[in-house]
Amino acid sequence: LGGVCNHAPLPTSEQEICLAAVQRLGLDYAGVDLIRSLRGSLILEVNPCPGLEGIEKYSRKNIAKEVVLYAESFFRSHPQR
Repeated sequence: LGGVCNHAPLPTSEQEICLAAVQRLGLDYAGVDLIRSLRGSLILEVNPCPGLEGIEKYSRKNIAKEVVLYAESFFRSHPQR
């Protein structure tokens, strides 16, 4: 919707906030929208089915492929009973 991307290193504290939010919701994979404000880092949303077009374009990485590889690994290590 007209946003722009800029590289911004994610400090350990923000990584921990994002991971805690995903874990709290019981998710294995999610997109986390985080903003920096005068009150500190704030989570706007945790999306269990995030779109990848923007992040793949900006990072030039095949995120979808990594998600599939993770899912394959997960299901190999957790066989159905």
